[in-house]
Amino acid sequence: MRSAFANHSRTLVVDASAAQGGQLSDQLSHAGFKAEFAVSWHGARASLRANHYHSCIVVADLNQAEDLKQLSELRGVAMSVWLLVLCDLQAEGTLLLARRQGVDAVLSAPFSMHDLTSRLAAFSLRSRPIF
Repeated sequence: MRSAFANHSRTLVVDASAAQGGQLSDQLSHAGFKAEFAVSWHGARASLRANHYHSCIVVADLNQAEDLKQLSELRGVAMSVWLLVLCDLQAEGTLLLARRQGVDAVLSAPFSMHDLTSRLAAFSLRSRPIF
């Protein structure tokens, strides 16, 4: 399932669950993406400041004000990085809030690795516009 564009795309995975986040990072690496993993918001911000990533995948609860705040902070330190959130199925209003925090895409569970890698491959075709 390797993407022709994946090998040039460095991705940061952010998940408070070390087991699940590590597994997702491994699956992305197996699919040909250069995936790294952060287990905290602080670690994610530090990694985004110190390294160049093309995309950042965050497992977040869009119904939690703290997660929305943290997403906004991630956007602030990574204006040129595509920001994709993985979450449980969300109401339309919640998705609008995520967009206001700078989220570029949301994939709601259940989703397939093909869905995720296809989105990352599409992102790898161009740079994120900075508004």
